[in-house]
Amino acid sequence: CCRLNMQPLDETQVTEFVERCRPELATGEAAALARLAEGSPGRALRLADAGGLALYGEMIEMLAAVDGLDVAALHALGDRMARANARDAFATLMELLSQWLVRMVRAGAHGAAPHEVMAGEAAVVERLLGRASLEQWTEVWEKTGRLVADVERINLDRKQVVLNVFLALENAVRS
Repeated sequence: CCRLNMQPLDETQVTEFVERCRPELATGEAAALARLAEGSPGRALRLADAGGLALYGEMIEMLAAVDGLDVAALHALGDRMARANARDAFATLMELLSQWLVRMVRAGAHGAAPHEVMAGEAAVVERLLGRASLEQWTEVWEKTGRLVADVERINLDRKQVVLNVFLALENAVRS
């Protein structure tokens, strides 16, 4: 077989594609999905169908307050992700979180402005980068990946994984 490496599409192209395929989206949602999808129109549509923007917004709110997590909100999120019909939502949330951690570490390593999908997100990234080292954030990313892999491999409880991941984030900023 032949491998064909393709470059990501630019944000405008993905936005236009999403607007054509999902005309019911509110103004600005297609562009936000395009930013989240990082050049992949298929991924943008999957995120649209999975409620990715709402999950991402909720995730950013929790990250903004990670040094004083709202335990009730965290448990509510964990409960939603543990439902039998929430396997795809859990996978989407963990994918978004992992992607966000990678972008944050890259921004910190290169001294670049953080990639902002939603308003106020760059301030969250900058604040968290100042609270823990890149090594600590990389460790959180690695732990998240291991936990997500173990959900399917050894049937871990999805709620417990959500709790453990956000507690790892909280520990990183408190250490």
